Amino acid sequence: MIQHQCTVREAADGEKALQTLQDQHHDLVFMDMVMPHMDGIEATRTLRASPLPWVASTPVIGLTANVNQQDLARFEAAGLNVLMLKPFEPEKLCAQIERLLDLRAPSSTTDSATKA
Repeated sequence: MIQHQCTVREAADGEKALQTLQDQHHDLVFMDMVMPHMDGIEATRTLRASPLPWVASTPVIGLTANVNQQDLARFEAAGLNVLMLKPFEPEKLCAQIERLLDLRAPSSTTDSATKA
């Protein structure tokens, strides 16, 4: 099994999250739908519209306990890569992270050769 290291940065609201993303490259964003000042829907929309390529292309996993279908559709349409409802299973979250960051190790040399 491959070990990966990560650093987690937390932002209190969507505005602070966007500022953090502009200041430094991040590999992945967990975006909550409900936040003060700027919600996750608007923050994701703004992130996707950024002129900075490292911001606009950052994978975003949206997290919410909201089950209103219209709100969920708006959140997804804002530019999420994945939407996960709370409570979520940690294994499913890890699988999505691996998929988005392509962290899966090749299972054999044949797989590696096929991908080349």
